[in-house]
Amino acid sequence: MTLSIPFFRTPPLAAVIAAALLSACGGGGDGGLASSDTIAGSEAAQGDGGTPVPPPTSDEAPPLGGETAPEPLDAVRESAASLSCAAPTFVHPRIAAWDLSRDTSAARQALLAKFDFALVGMSATSLGSFASGVKQLNPNTKIAQYLSFADLRPTATSSDENYPLVQEVKARHWWLTTASGDLASWTGGSTAGINMAGWTAANPSGQRWPQFKAQFDASSFFKNAPLVEYAFTANTFARPRVAADWEHAGTDQAASDTTVQSAMRAGYAAYWTALRAATPNIKVMAGTDSDLSSPEYKGVADAAFLDGMIGRS
Repeated sequence: MTLSIPFFRTPPLAAVIAAALLSACGGGGDGGLASSDTIAGSEAAQGDGGTPVPPPTSDEAPPLGGETAPEPLDAVRESAASLSCAAPTFVHPRIAAWDLSRDTSAARQALLAKFDFALVGMSATSLGSFASGVKQLNPNTKIAQYLSFADLRPTATSSDENYPLVQEVKARHWWLTTASGDLASWTGGSTAGINMAGWTAANPSGQRWPQFKAQFDASSFFKNAPLVEYAFTANTFARPRVAADWEHAGTDQAASDTTVQSAMRAGYAAYWTALRAATPNIKVMAGTDSDLSSPEYKGVADAAFLDGMIGRS
């Protein structure tokens, strides 16, 4: 069963918000995870405000609101329980922290040990010791490491932890480019996209970007951090963000091109498969703008961080 973490954000840096979710009928469910935007480094949440959502055709959020006021929460709970449960069964909310600060201090370890789940963005050299410190305080805290997959900063010095990645992407022409040869970016140029589709050339080891990145992450992050349970794949998109020459055909394919969309999603899934093969103890968490119901995603991830589940900002 896929684990879903609702994510909340307010304009200031700090807010602790938890949501209690109905457990599965029969008392066997593990409850829901709510999140706490207690630490700097959060991403904005977007999405629907509570009305039924049709199967997604893009990552545009449905319109907000309606002509009638929503039912009181107690009534919604009672109605939901009556549809599927003999009696309503509740569990306590699981609380998650999002922390990309790279603060490795004992104080930060103690803070994150208070949570059920901690999503962190530690350096490869500090992840193992940091996770060990948190686990000594609370063995039940689950830890996920934030990993970029879809894009990178296009330049890096030899001391940068991503330097080997940038060098390999340059050497194999794995950057996502337009037909004119420019780097494609959806971040205003701060990062450049990477073409994870199968149209790119393989390196001498037979790897394309998904396999190369999986081997890099396995050896850099998880080999020396056996207490980390999850690999968090940021920006697991339902479709491309920009038009680009995905097919290496000399022309740009639109973001709405369904063939390109499928190939891009297959690239993410290939990364997850290779990462699991290299680190069998790791579970995959997708930070996603969709419900992962596309054929390439369905049933593949172990968990999901659903940007857009709660409401549009």
